[in-house]
Amino acid sequence: MTCRAADCACPPLPIVAGQMRTASILVIEDNRGDIELLRDALESRAAPVELFAVWNAADAYAFLAKGGQFRNAPTPDLVLIDLNLPGSDGRDILRSIKATKSLKRLPVVVYSGASRPEEIDECLALGAAEYVVKPHGEFSYADLAAQIVRIAGADAGGHMASG
Repeated sequence: MTCRAADCACPPLPIVAGQMRTASILVIEDNRGDIELLRDALESRAAPVELFAVWNAADAYAFLAKGGQFRNAPTPDLVLIDLNLPGSDGRDILRSIKATKSLKRLPVVVYSGASRPEEIDECLALGAAEYVVKPHGEFSYADLAAQIVRIAGADAGGHMASG
């Protein structure tokens, strides 16, 4: 994965190329290692997804609003948010998504190293589709990749699931 700088967006990471529609996943995460582990897990599944990564809340808002350098960004099929971002809290991004008419139906998966029940309950009450405790190892990232593919509605055959 190549990035211009830690505070700017990565270019899209096409996981599976082909003529079938792929699911677009926006990952809001400040740890490159976590993004690379997730990307590797999705590649291992041959998941029909295109992964986009931003490192901070400002870029996340710009991506979702298609502003500035993100004017040609797709509307993601799913957003994966790390709760602990520099200078921001993932809950603020979740609140903003759920308060925006054009985005409120967008599935959001929150993931964090914290597993306190009150934190999980708060994120689910704010509208998160799921709360996942951050994986610790490659096998766990395979599980996370499976959840993401399921929630995004992409099956292994490269088709979008109808819902």
